[in-house]
Amino acid sequence: MHKTAVCLYGLTFVMLCCGCTSKERTVRTNENSNLTVNTKNVSTKSAPPSSVAESLAGLKPQDNPPGASAVEPLRILTWNVESEGNDPEVISEQLQEFEGYHIFALTEVLKYNVRRYSDAIGHGEDTQYRFVSSQTGRTDRLEIVFDSNRLDLIECSELFLVDDTKLNDWRHRSPLVARLRDKPTSTEFLLMVNHLARGDEALRTEQAGGLRKWAAKQSLPVIGIGDFNFDFEFSTEKGNAAFDAFLQDDTWKWIRPPQWIDTNWSDRDEDGKDDYPGSMLDFAFVAGEAKNWDAQCNVLVRSRDFPDTRYTSDHRPVELIITIP
Repeated sequence: MHKTAVCLYGLTFVMLCCGCTSKERTVRTNENSNLTVNTKNVSTKSAPPSSVAESLAGLKPQDNPPGASAVEPLRILTWNVESEGNDPEVISEQLQEFEGYHIFALTEVLKYNVRRYSDAIGHGEDTQYRFVSSQTGRTDRLEIVFDSNRLDLIECSELFLVDDTKLNDWRHRSPLVARLRDKPTSTEFLLMVNHLARGDEALRTEQAGGLRKWAAKQSLPVIGIGDFNFDFEFSTEKGNAAFDAFLQDDTWKWIRPPQWIDTNWSDRDEDGKDDYPGSMLDFAFVAGEAKNWDAQCNVLVRSRDFPDTRYTSDHRPVELIITIP
């Protein structure tokens, strides 16, 4: 039993951002896993080709949620970039075009693209971005890239076990958690990004129940975001068994987008049509005190994002705009 991975506060690793160097660090949380933390200033990249720039023009965060305070809302973007099913150069060019976000929570990141994507996000000269990535999931990783001018990273972990509930069977990805401090408000919160098991329904449902238990144990506000594989259908407004297990007891609050928009393209029979139209896999949730914060979620539709090609991701990005009081 990996007790250090049960709860963020049980970690053996603590990193204070003010003490970071410009070197990459591999941080061990237990004997079977480690996290890669990078605190190097990211490189400046050239603008993408005009075709890409035009297709992504104007992709800035939406207006602030109603009731927002004078403090700029925290802007978070999550995106499943489809590991080996894309051209990493195209994904890097697209990441460069997203402006104004303080956190990028990426899923399905091939391990050799972790640095590449963080460099693409930090192409601006005025903002220093840092990242932390998971080590489970074999070559398919989770990555959090954050603006260190807005946020401090206090500690991070991968979750493996909550009480007697498995969050990973060592063949999948463990949820990645970062404890962050918002500098303008001095508020600490937990950001959990995950990609629950796609092909194992029993494990996915167990993971969802385990994340509900984990969130209920936390004393800090919690934001949960990523590809949950909940198979939520717009026509019935119902998800799968994992969706029900996750939302049981109202521990988590779902920040619903104002419009139902497909977040995933799947065309296994290659007939040029989406196999699962009118459905959603990517979500944003909050728990604890964060349930009282003003929040808005939007699925971002870009020119020529669907149908998916071998160069692009088969998911749409999802943004969460949340105001920390």
